[in-house]
Amino acid sequence: MTNSTTGKRLLIAGGDLRQITTAARLAEDCDVTVIGFDRFGVLPEGVSACEHISGLPLDLDALILPMPVTQDGVFLHTPFGSSAIRLSSLLPLVRAGGMVFGGRLTVQERTLIGNAGLRAFDYAAAETFALRNAIPTAEGAIQIAMQELPVVLHRLPVLILGAGRVSRALQQRLKALGAEVTVAARRCTDLARRKGAVGKPAGSAVSRFPSAPFRGAYWGCCCYGAGCARLTVWFSLYCSAVRSNVTGIYYCAVSRTICSSVSRFCRISFASAIWHLVRTRLCSG
Repeated sequence: MTNSTTGKRLLIAGGDLRQITTAARLAEDCDVTVIGFDRFGVLPEGVSACEHISGLPLDLDALILPMPVTQDGVFLHTPFGSSAIRLSSLLPLVRAGGMVFGGRLTVQERTLIGNAGLRAFDYAAAETFALRNAIPTAEGAIQIAMQELPVVLHRLPVLILGAGRVSRALQQRLKALGAEVTVAARRCTDLARRKGAVGKPAGSAVSRFPSAPFRGAYWGCCCYGAGCARLTVWFSLYCSAVRSNVTGIYYCAVSRTICSSVSRFCRISFASAIWHLVRTRLCSG
């Protein structure tokens, strides 16, 4: 049976190793061209490369952008490219009504895409993508903790600020390593959901007071994301007061840096999620 995405013309512009893996996966049944990777080296089989915008194909079905899309709202994030690429210069290459996929699209970027007569889709906001991305992010946070801490994670007090997807993935993996895990959240509903969660790691605790796990401890680890700003400030003041040697792991930054360039599993998970989203969206029109 012929898949409805067969022969679709896709352009992947900018990004890191995750986009390369995504290009290889999509090239199995689509015509895939990449730009912004002239310093990468040998590309996967079936993937075409272009160094200049003038040589790119026209009438594209979809444009796939990196995460984050731009650093300044104008030029694409191209760590493997030798020249700057304007987002606005790529939009005319997509057919009218075509789709533009990007990670963590800003209001400015969405407006630019909409004004070009195209449909914007933020894959980072999709639940399927978020769930797949939580696993390598959690593993990346543990990787940094092992690198930065002078002690092992076994029996180490670890505080996780927040009770979201990454937090749940971290809890399971840290408990498996023997860490003493405590979860703190701003909202009572998060804690209630955590206490009633099916299959929660045995021995993990929940608390509204982040200081509890570090009482009497000299070393510790705190993992937190962008949604825990207030708890993070409160906890930092506490650590300063008691002079506890706590290593902080900002796992949202982990997902953008360490995991995106090092973890092969992260690249495969990312590519699988994007492959599924692109195929689903293109098939639905």
